[in-house]
Amino acid sequence: MTTNTELEVKRNALVKLSKQYEEQINLEVESLKDKAIDMGKYALVAGGIAVAGYFVVKFIFNIVVSDDEEDEKPAQKIIHLPVEHGTSLPYIREAKEQPLVVKLIMSAIATFLLSIAKQKLTQFLEKIYANEADKNSTPAA
Repeated sequence: MTTNTELEVKRNALVKLSKQYEEQINLEVESLKDKAIDMGKYALVAGGIAVAGYFVVKFIFNIVVSDDEEDEKPAQKIIHLPVEHGTSLPYIREAKEQPLVVKLIMSAIATFLLSIAKQKLTQFLEKIYANEADKNSTPAA
């Protein structure tokens, strides 16, 4: 039969072992939380850059499409002029056309902004890959 002190020693050893496992599990959970937060930040930055790029491309595409559409029909804007008793009369007004120089400048600005966004995204992704390579190359303690 085992004595009370032997049981107490075994119990203390098991408690100590369980605390070690608990600490290891907590460290792993913290590490996973940090990685999840980092990946979330990366996803937000990449998504923001993608959305900005989308709007710049959409802006450029709208300029190109509007150049093609001008040949087909003149742009018109309907304005409702107020009259008595709360009614309004529609008035069609020709929209002012932007000069070609303005369109070219806007297109150049949009292209420049898109190239900056591409460069920043490339730098950001290279930084991420470098950090991941550093983490993988350093031995874990």
